[in-house]
Amino acid sequence: LNMKNKLMNTTNILYRDFRDTNHLTIAEILKKADLSYLPDVLLYHLCIQRVMWIAEDSKEEKMQWGLFFDSIYFSIWIDNQCVGIVSLEQPDKYAPEGTPAELGVIILPDYYNMGIATAATKYICNYAFENNLFNKINATTFEKNTAMRHILEKLGFHYDGIKRNSVIKNNVIHSECFYSLDNT
Repeated sequence: LNMKNKLMNTTNILYRDFRDTNHLTIAEILKKADLSYLPDVLLYHLCIQRVMWIAEDSKEEKMQWGLFFDSIYFSIWIDNQCVGIVSLEQPDKYAPEGTPAELGVIILPDYYNMGIATAATKYICNYAFENNLFNKINATTFEKNTAMRHILEKLGFHYDGIKRNSVIKNNVIHSECFYSLDNT
């Protein structure tokens, strides 16, 4: 089966609310995904804590938590297979109204270069703007992550700059690139 040819048309992608996705499925994605471009601190915060939270809390508590933090999480499905996660997160529960959301995208390596990350990023940004959930979306990526930088630029994100030698991943210092997208 040649998935690459099949998926260039991204209409086959299904997005499911994170709260309705089995926590074991999400844990499996995190085990299989290439997380080399996620800073260690961010990886722990966004991934491990979220899986534990999904496993432990009731649906009502999750909904209260999600609404309180103004965060959006979708699992990404193709042919009944979960292939990734896309999110917009309000980084601080005490942030004032109008604080930008932070974009996060994780795709399984077998599904790279098929337009899935682009489609998922576009989907969640449109969802957030159409539902007036955020006025601005920020994205941060390592300078060396040229694939994600290309996606962001292709989708109209503004390049805001670079912070040199700002984050550690696997005992290696990396530079971060910052992007933003306004709801205009």
